[in-house]
Amino acid sequence: MFVIGAGFLSCRQFHAPNAWISRSPTNSQWAVDLVPSGFLDIGHDFRVHDRFASPLQPRYVCDLFWQQRYYPTDLHWSRDGSVAAIRVSFSTHTDSLFACAYDFRQHRSFRTGSPGSPLEPSPDFATKIEKLLAERGGVGSVIPVPDVNKGP
Repeated sequence: MFVIGAGFLSCRQFHAPNAWISRSPTNSQWAVDLVPSGFLDIGHDFRVHDRFASPLQPRYVCDLFWQQRYYPTDLHWSRDGSVAAIRVSFSTHTDSLFACAYDFRQHRSFRTGSPGSPLEPSPDFATKIEKLLAERGGVGSVIPVPDVNKGP
């Protein structure tokens, strides 16, 4: 009975009803999601479904929404499907930069700023993510990120 209950809770963690999910174009076991978070659901938690690194729940990478500062715009999958990278746009300018990424082969996340603090996207960090994507065959799929706070 315990095993069935644990399996159900694990499955529910990976399939939150309010999550926006994108699967790797080459490996359906690799996926990322965005879920509303924070007080009054004002955050967008970027999580990865990497059962090797975190078998019981999605692995938290960062919060992609900081009110009146930045918000997520699009998800870029590498051509080989092993890297998912997210760009954010800024409220004060028209720039869009990579703010975080996850490498499913290395089971490693990349983000700007320190954990628990706002992201600090920079051209230097964006260049590192662009190089990682290039190493994995370049950019494959680019998917617009919906505002998860507005529902399905």
